[in-house]
Amino acid sequence: MKVILTIVGVLLILTGIVWFLQGINVLPGSFMTGQIEYSFAGVAAVIAGTGLIVYTRRQKGVPLAEEEKSQNTETDPVEGKSD
Repeated sequence: MKVILTIVGVLLILTGIVWFLQGINVLPGSFMTGQIEYSFAGVAAVIAGTGLIVYTRRQKGVPLAEEEKSQNTETDPVEGKSD
């Protein structure tokens, strides 16, 4: 899940950069070129993408060693125990 959210964050940042450059008339070739409102939308997209990446990096996951330990204790029979 972290990988997907990080990819979405990066795509938001890249899209925001393109929108910003089109909005300030640096990147021509679109109906957004020279429209200042798209530069504001670009800045907002960059901020949202950065926030999403920071949020996903701060999330705590279950460490792999702990996950393996819990799976091993559930599946391994106890040795030396007789019924």
